Amino acid sequence: MLLKTAALVLPLCGMGLAWQLAAPAAPDAAAVQNAYQREAASGDKRHDQGLHVREAKCSPDASNRYVCWITFVSDADANQRLYFDAVSLARENGRWTLKSGLCRS
Repeated sequence: MLLKTAALVLPLCGMGLAWQLAAPAAPDAAAVQNAYQREAASGDKRHDQGLHVREAKCSPDASNRYVCWITFVSDADANQRLYFDAVSLARENGRWTLKSGLCRS
């Protein structure tokens, strides 16, 4: 009986692992930070070079994007207050791209 159970469980575990490897991981704080930094190349004056994303909690939405609730600080704030925002990211050309939030319309 044990061998029959193992013969069934091992292929199922392998399928689950393959699915996890194929599905893109949700963005994290570093992914949001990197996407924000790439926006600096556009020369937008609203871009804060001293913005640091501290935490990101992301969930997929219905349009193949992720909505992330983030906390961040800015070097420009002498009190280092914690700020909050919601951003939207999409995976494009193998990297995360900021679609809305953090001064992006």
